[in-house]
Amino acid sequence: KVHESPGTSLLRWEARNAKGECVFRARFSNRQKACFTQIKIRIEEARKEGARLDPDATVAYRAALLRPLDEVQAAVSSGRARVLWRLIAYLKPYRRRMIIGLLGATGYTISLLLPPYFTGRLIDEVLAPYARGDLGGEQGWSLARIFLGGVALAYLARESFAFLRQRTMSVLGEHVAYDLREGLFSHLQKLGMTFYSAKQTGTIITRVTSDTDRIWDFIAFGVVEASVAVLQLVGLSIALLSLDWRLALAVVLPTPLLLWSIVRHGRKMEPLFIGAWRRWSRMNEVLSDTVPGIRVVRAFVREKHEGVRFQTRNADALEQFNRIHARWTGFWPRLMLSVHALGVLAWWFGLPRVFGVDGFSAAPLTTGTFVAFLFYLGLYLQPIEAIGQVSRMLNRATTSAYRIFEILDTPLSVTDAVDATHPEVEGGIEFRDVRFSYDGIRPILQGLSFSIASGEFVGIVGPSGGGKSTLTNLIPRFYDVTSGSVRIDGVDVRGLDSGCLRGAIAMVQQDPFLFRTSILENIRYGRPEASLREVVEAARAANAHGFILKLPQGYDTVVGERGHTLSGGERQRISIARAVLANPRILILDEATSAVDTETEREIQEALDRVARGRTVLAIAHRLSTLQRADRLLYVEEGRVVEEGSHAVLLAREAGKYKKLHDIQVLASNRHFL
Repeated sequence: KVHESPGTSLLRWEARNAKGECVFRARFSNRQKACFTQIKIRIEEARKEGARLDPDATVAYRAALLRPLDEVQAAVSSGRARVLWRLIAYLKPYRRRMIIGLLGATGYTISLLLPPYFTGRLIDEVLAPYARGDLGGEQGWSLARIFLGGVALAYLARESFAFLRQRTMSVLGEHVAYDLREGLFSHLQKLGMTFYSAKQTGTIITRVTSDTDRIWDFIAFGVVEASVAVLQLVGLSIALLSLDWRLALAVVLPTPLLLWSIVRHGRKMEPLFIGAWRRWSRMNEVLSDTVPGIRVVRAFVREKHEGVRFQTRNADALEQFNRIHARWTGFWPRLMLSVHALGVLAWWFGLPRVFGVDGFSAAPLTTGTFVAFLFYLGLYLQPIEAIGQVSRMLNRATTSAYRIFEILDTPLSVTDAVDATHPEVEGGIEFRDVRFSYDGIRPILQGLSFSIASGEFVGIVGPSGGGKSTLTNLIPRFYDVTSGSVRIDGVDVRGLDSGCLRGAIAMVQQDPFLFRTSILENIRYGRPEASLREVVEAARAANAHGFILKLPQGYDTVVGERGHTLSGGERQRISIARAVLANPRILILDEATSAVDTETEREIQEALDRVARGRTVLAIAHRLSTLQRADRLLYVEEGRVVEEGSHAVLLAREAGKYKKLHDIQVLASNRHFL
């Protein structure tokens, strides 16, 4: 047996055999406790006949020890380039639109190069000869109209290509965002309950909405601007070199250094954006706690406390965003100063050649060529500025992509087997030596074993924290067991199709959840195709029809968020009607009458008695009076069944735990009556 004892900084284990001799000792930290608890479970299993440990304990231990760290680093484990390429892969289904968008960008770039070309020729071939008297006014105007017509057509073509590019890419961005939202929601529907236990609701919603919107912004505008900027740099570099290669080298050669500085700065900014994302998520956590719990906040007059919490998180986010702005505003002016310095260089080396200054006369430069060069130079500086802006947009997009891919990369904790079966469920339930822990540290179920025949009504009682609700979560396979097996009609639930399994089960919980829609839609949530007549019959069976008819719109009355416009008993009866309409083979009742008054409890109990006929029923209750009609009772404590039998049989055990609990409740009821 393994004995655990605390130490100053480490916990200590001693494993002793049947003779009391120490077999081995181990010391470990609190961080390693989860792994050692799993080891303890395996050791206890190994004592049983036929059980065996994993062959490579080192690999298993290392994987368990590093799992929390791997989960934390999952969001930022990939490089930015890899995340970006993965994001761009979402464009593959829309190749045609992408090609059209790139053609629009190419046409835009080409039409952008034409006005300076026509302007230079207009100066050299029309204005300069006219100024020298070599060209008459009529002839000059005729030539000028040709060049001006070319400029006008170039501008018309440029705006037409701009419309094509922007329209195509904005729609393409919407499709990509749509696919991301669909993929996220689909994956969220499949993730196990462990994921939702560890994540804040507000954080998940932000990733599906705000983060995908940032991706759209990047695809619709960032990708376009980047592609156009690259095309412009290439095209304008060729144009500048063709006009005057000497002057062009002074502008083109420093450009790679400027682009490198933009990339380097973007990499430095990435950790700041990730930090901002984390602080933003922490701020959303306060909102996701406070808004659903506003009644509790006001009941305990904690508005000021929650305000301080939000203000602190908001201030942290503000501080981080200010760091981003400080870093960006410190870099951007220096970048633009360097960009404009290229223009000054062009003037510095170009004007002496236009004026024919000594030392520059060997390479004269006409006025028209110089003006065209300056036009091209003005256009050349714009894509450098655009790339700088896209770099910032890219940081925001990759940060959002990290958050999105973190969810998409989260493995499914509960998956169907390849050969999963789809049997007709009869309702037999069996737990075979089931062990389970939510966190890998505190065992909830420890060797739980029992069986329920099809059509049997079994009540589950016991102290809080004993594992009653946990075992009901294992039947529909919301979680997988740590060891042992849960079987339906003799088949391990891990070998059944999860949809088929859950379709045969209905649950009525202590705090029923209703959607913000009509009562009609809430009742037929599990069977959307059900007719109104079937809904009314289910409501009658649940003793809900009477109060529903008294509502302003009857069955069409829209309940508030989570059904808070209804009383607890009314919500519970609608939940029962929903379960009745689903016509399950297995009905699980988890404290279905614990939060209602005596009269409402009587009405709900009558409804449950009608619903239970012909079905396998597993009912959890602290009020033992509600389980007296059960065929059998199981007393669960510390994850094990410690007593089993009918109500009468268990009461006959003078020293039994069930009898003690029953006597306490009877005594409390008598005192309340007096």
